[in-house]
Amino acid sequence: MNKTLSVTIGIPAYNEEANIKLLLETLLHQSMAGVSLDKILVVSDGSTDGTVRETLSLHSAKIQLIVHKKTRGQTYAQNEIFERAKSDVVVVLEADTLPATGMYLTKLIDPIRRHKSTGYVQGNIQTAPPHTFVGKVLSFQKTLYHDNTVHDTAIASWFSSGRGGRAFRKDVYRALRWPRNVPEDDFALLWCVSHGVRRVFQKSAICLYQCPQTFSDYRKQIRKNDSARESLTRYFPPGNIEKVYTRPISDNISMMTDFLLANPFYFLAYVGLTAAARLTPLTKFSDHLAAAKTTKRLSV
Repeated sequence: MNKTLSVTIGIPAYNEEANIKLLLETLLHQSMAGVSLDKILVVSDGSTDGTVRETLSLHSAKIQLIVHKKTRGQTYAQNEIFERAKSDVVVVLEADTLPATGMYLTKLIDPIRRHKSTGYVQGNIQTAPPHTFVGKVLSFQKTLYHDNTVHDTAIASWFSSGRGGRAFRKDVYRALRWPRNVPEDDFALLWCVSHGVRRVFQKSAICLYQCPQTFSDYRKQIRKNDSARESLTRYFPPGNIEKVYTRPISDNISMMTDFLLANPFYFLAYVGLTAAARLTPLTKFSDHLAAAKTTKRLSV
């Protein structure tokens, strides 16, 4: 296609005062090549902190703020973003992430701009510098596991993470709507698979995110992740769900072996942290499960 595409950026935000201003400033200063920014829609979803204040402090005509007095959930907020958008492309970002370079948006949208058959682009992720022992262990594991994943093209094609940001072509975001109480990133990927939407994993479009920095937050995150798979069984074939949530046993063994050899102390700490986190009874997945707080401030 090689034409300039208009883009709306949508950001659901719940108590994100620690990072929202930095994220918005970074987006406003992105270098645009083949992309024009229509607007940034920030949905403050029942925030009780300074999310609204920090957003308004930028005084940018490009930023439009939607305020929910009560928390309705991330899927509700993202459906609202899709309904309000009119651009060629919608990019959905999580409020506790940060584009790693000034070319992030250009790189994320480039597959749609260059190939009209591409309807959905998944961005890449990278951990931000941790500042606690728990954070260092989890960041080490996440980086090792992620690097192992994205080097395998077949596995990377099923990679799903809202933290990497996602770009949706106009016909896709007009048709896609999230039901309640599902993991929105996995649902979007599986919806595209079910509807024959061509997907691209864009390795060069990197967003930074923070791992949990406390055991309490890690426990919240891992139990939420563990409950996510079951919520999708009403909507998609089991085989497709398995491709999102499982890796070949040989790959898992290889990754764990690499982890053990690279840092035995961190490996044992990770195994202990994960085992302890899973002692908590599994709860049903919900849009309103308690969120980790230490992931909301990035150290960059």
